Amino acid sequence: MRLDKIKSLLTPPLAQTWAQLQPVQRIKTLRSLRRPTRRQAWLAVAAVPAAFLLYVLVLIPFTPSISDIRKARFERPAQVLSSDGKELAVFKWANRDWVKLSEISPSVVDALIATEDHRFYEHHGLDLRRTASAALHTFSGDRQGGSTITQQLARNLYPDEIGRAPTMTRKLKEAITAFKIEALYTKDQILETYLNTVPFLYNAYGIEMAARTYYDKSARALDVLQSATLIGMLKGNSYYNPVLNPERALDRRNTVLAQMVKRGKLDAGRFEQLKKRPLRIDFERQTEPPGPAPHFAQQLRKWLIGWADRNGYDIYADGLVVHTTIDARLQALATQAVTAQANRLQSIANAAWAPRAGWAASKDLVQAFVRETPEYRSAVAAGTPPEAALKHLLADTAFMQALRQQKTRIQAGFIAIDPRSGQIRAWVAAAITRKTPSIMCKARAASRARHSSPLSTAPRSSRARRPTTR
Repeated sequence: MRLDKIKSLLTPPLAQTWAQLQPVQRIKTLRSLRRPTRRQAWLAVAAVPAAFLLYVLVLIPFTPSISDIRKARFERPAQVLSSDGKELAVFKWANRDWVKLSEISPSVVDALIATEDHRFYEHHGLDLRRTASAALHTFSGDRQGGSTITQQLARNLYPDEIGRAPTMTRKLKEAITAFKIEALYTKDQILETYLNTVPFLYNAYGIEMAARTYYDKSARALDVLQSATLIGMLKGNSYYNPVLNPERALDRRNTVLAQMVKRGKLDAGRFEQLKKRPLRIDFERQTEPPGPAPHFAQQLRKWLIGWADRNGYDIYADGLVVHTTIDARLQALATQAVTAQANRLQSIANAAWAPRAGWAASKDLVQAFVRETPEYRSAVAAGTPPEAALKHLLADTAFMQALRQQKTRIQAGFIAIDPRSGQIRAWVAAAITRKTPSIMCKARAASRARHSSPLSTAPRSSRARRPTTR
């Protein structure tokens, strides 16, 4: 039951009780409230913390369960295997590589604790002094955050259950979850989980992916300047983005270094030298490897999410193993064959549609292609005469080159089905771009869906049942 439903159930009975009182009784009630006895005063004082405690107890069922919190540290994404036992795909919740705390540079941990929660080892999930100080500053108009590392971890792990709204309910749910985390994890486990789950933009989750994205190195190799820059992003990833906002990121980096000096993690003399150094990054987006059967894995992921929802599994945490009929050797050969043939066909298409051949501005088909583009339609909608808009776009070399590549790109697909059983042994689609699935593959797969399925699913745990789609 949702919390707002509980409130809606409690409010009508109270109003009904008041409405049932006689006028004399209402007057006596109001007089007793104006001149309370000592007992009534004590009861009124005790009612405030009692009501608060009751509200906290009501919130507990609406926070993550102990079993959910236990799973948070153990990343067990669904694994997809071929019929011969080769890995085809791993369905991770985010683009990250989990690393142990011992594999993370000590300067990262020092910067994190000094900046975000310097009493981390002294509290049990909630820093009362920091919370009280943040509340006083907020009431005075200077809003400050008072969340500990454990509270931030709770918010990062369970954004749906806890929420992001700046309300008392959210803070209480955050604190309750933080207490649960502290009861289950050691301090080092909390730090490890936090550093492996926090986002750093550009689809990079965790300190390892952040180190590769911004510095092209592992988390173990980060120096103190690089550590301070990444930890500084935690206050606001976009605002302190070192790629788009280098000046802000530099100021924030030096603030983190100053906090490290204040907490005894960095020498003051070295700080004076380090703060003068420029912000140097080696940025490169980290993309997930597509795997040997990317189109098949994409279609399978959609199906598996629905199956897991219906059967009470989590594809990112329950360690599911998906056994498929795909043959890894045939899949590799099919991919090579489709790629080679598509490249040959693309060469023919490039020659046929070269600027001096079929792709000329005077061709009616090329002009029709231009009229179909959003750029042309936007220009006409803005009041530009159609002929003028067409002439302008035809003269735009970069636009016409991009349009030619888009319209003449070859899409190829291939599917291999065992005629004896109807099982799919290899599946390749859109071998050139891997963006648009092949219509042929989709149609042929759909025609076979009624007779066979290329997969079966089972949890890794031997105690769990093994459902199958065959």
